[in-house]
Amino acid sequence: MSLDNTPPQNPAISINGGTSATNSVTVNLSLSVTDICGVTAYYISESDTPPSILDDGWEAITANDKKSYQATVSYTLSSGDGPKIVYVWFRDGAGNISAKKSYSITLDTSGSPPESPTGVTATAGDGQITISWNEVSGAISYHIYWSTTQDVTKANGTKIPNVTSPYVHSGLIDVRI
Repeated sequence: MSLDNTPPQNPAISINGGTSATNSVTVNLSLSVTDICGVTAYYISESDTPPSILDDGWEAITANDKKSYQATVSYTLSSGDGPKIVYVWFRDGAGNISAKKSYSITLDTSGSPPESPTGVTATAGDGQITISWNEVSGAISYHIYWSTTQDVTKANGTKIPNVTSPYVHSGLIDVRI
């Protein structure tokens, strides 16, 4: 009989389906790992210090097939907006601990949208209009709303998503600014 000296293999972690940012401190971690004898626990932390086999933070795994473990678990990030790195380790029945695996996500609980663009200009052309603006720090996309009626809003306009400046809206019959 030989002793199991092989730690769990292929540890993996992702947060909220692989997203890079969240506005909630509560996230879902997708965990997975394999082991020749079976995984018995996992350890999650925002510290990269490896846990000892006796640390209190180990969560027991109660899955039927512990040789190939996959689960989604809830986790609460530490408070404070900014980058967060979450680490995971897995332990098998022989006490072997896997290599650490980590995932990074940015927490922004401010809920504040970016400022409105400045320097907005609209230039009419032959059956088209060119709209330009200055980029806004923190903005990840821009949307334009247009309409054939006056006083366009999000509620009554047609959304053109993910545009860049300058944007040329063509195929128009009568351009009015």
